Amino acid sequence: MSFIFKAFHNIALFSWDLSTAIVNLIIPPKSEGKVTPEGHPGFGGKWPDFVLPKEGDSRCSCPALNAMANHGESLTTASV
Repeated sequence: MSFIFKAFHNIALFSWDLSTAIVNLIIPPKSEGKVTPEGHPGFGGKWPDFVLPKEGDSRCSCPALNAMANHGESLTTASV
């Protein structure tokens, strides 16, 4: 039973990966300056100021979460 599940899982993952690769070949790429939506951090190359960790602040092993914390973002305001 384990072998059947692993085979199905591998086929499903390969199918998903192949389909997303084909879709990425078909869909035209976004032009420069159109990747980050207006009003979001990073639009036009403008990022929030860097904030040093304060006493009691906690950082984790995830670089994305640390980057948001270092630049004044929180999980409630940032688009993840």
